[in-house]
Amino acid sequence: MAWRTRPWAQAAAAAALVAASSYVSSWCTHDVSSGAAGGRPVLGPLNAGFATLSYERDADLPLPRLVVTAERSAATDDDVIGALAFVSKVLRRRRPFSVLYDMRAITLPTLSRKQLGLGVDWAREQAAPLDAQLQCIAYLIRSPLVRAAAQVVIRFLKPPQPTFIGACGDADAALAFARDRCAVKHWGAESAARDRRYGQQRSTMKGGPANEFISPEGLRVDGRRAGEVRRIRCRMGALRADGSAYLEQGSTKVLVRVSGPREVARRAKASHDAALLTCEFTALPFAGGQHRPQGRGDRNAAEIALCVRQVFEKIVQVQLYPRAQIDIAISLLQGGGCPEAVVALLPRSGALSLVQLEARIPLASLDEVLHTAAQGCRQVHEVLQATAEVHAQALLHSRGNFST
Repeated sequence: MAWRTRPWAQAAAAAALVAASSYVSSWCTHDVSSGAAGGRPVLGPLNAGFATLSYERDADLPLPRLVVTAERSAATDDDVIGALAFVSKVLRRRRPFSVLYDMRAITLPTLSRKQLGLGVDWAREQAAPLDAQLQCIAYLIRSPLVRAAAQVVIRFLKPPQPTFIGACGDADAALAFARDRCAVKHWGAESAARDRRYGQQRSTMKGGPANEFISPEGLRVDGRRAGEVRRIRCRMGALRADGSAYLEQGSTKVLVRVSGPREVARRAKASHDAALLTCEFTALPFAGGQHRPQGRGDRNAAEIALCVRQVFEKIVQVQLYPRAQIDIAISLLQGGGCPEAVVALLPRSGALSLVQLEARIPLASLDEVLHTAAQGCRQVHEVLQATAEVHAQALLHSRGNFST
């Protein structure tokens, strides 16, 4: 998502922050209806279920103002689409305006990932008119905790337009902000400058415009080339076990232990024609940068273990070890972020053994994404193959067999 689309992306993020912190017991002692919206409606009001939208003209303000007032109602996909259609109608007027998000009286419902995606896609399509017409944004948020979180989000996203975040009693301050800070200006140049500053370039893929974190010199933010994988370090025999390995890629560090073949722990699960392959994934409490112990029945850990087991069921010749059990234990020592696409490739045949998408990828761009991921898999395989050869030679040397 380009920086120029962030005024509306930050709105979705702030709404999610409010929804996630609905349990905070911080109540207003002010009249939440005072000072929020006292103008004459030009468009609307529109009751979109989770919020009421009104495009108003106030005699005290130099520009019209779009007022979005939170409502105590669950957001549906149709509600979000209707709200975005209303804002599109405002943009078609081709006049500069300001925005007020009034979140004081009612906690916003949780927006689903799909609904947030609808807002992001809409903002990407409306980037040019938003740069030309949206002049400033004000938030009125009840909870001090949510206000602090919203300030962090705004500071991180750095929208080009002036932004105000206030409490329940700051309606007059928000009005003064819209009166004094909303100078008519086209923010396209500021958005483009931020794109260059953060090393972002717009590139055109088969599915349409996309954003690549590539500098004009062809380097990523961490100094890697566009098609270069993160630095990999691998060591075999890291533990005293039937098999073990330590893998480090970028800031991700993983320790793996393999036990077996051995007798099946539960005879009811034994198979007379193949070995039982099990996989367990655990993450250390500080693996994600903050202390979060992994409890029993962790869904994310179970999904990762299932994916790894399905991959190795196609690799390990389990038919050679009937009525036996092979255990794979994976420990995440440090996590380096969540990838948007996970691809596992069989190096000899080139067949895909796993494809897992964590983000919305246009269908027309899927082939290019898979091709790039396959190239990365081959680079990783070269490093792992070299490590395995060095380890095998060390074993032969330790046993007195010097032939290679």
